[in-house]
Amino acid sequence: IFLGKSVKKINQAKSMLMNTLDISEEDAYKVMRDRAMARRVTIEQMAISLVNANELLQLMKKAD
Repeated sequence: IFLGKSVKKINQAKSMLMNTLDISEEDAYKVMRDRAMARRVTIEQMAISLVNANELLQLMKKAD
């Protein structure tokens, strides 16, 4: 069950990066992997951070 949630978050973050940066799925994964390595966190943790930040930005955008 936990693994499924991890994959879902990673895919959600990849999709978000692909749409925002207009990059391929492979490049989106590389961006996440590189940022995760630089911050010494897992790719799952990086994906969660990206998704949470995006959700916050969307809420702020709606509040305007």
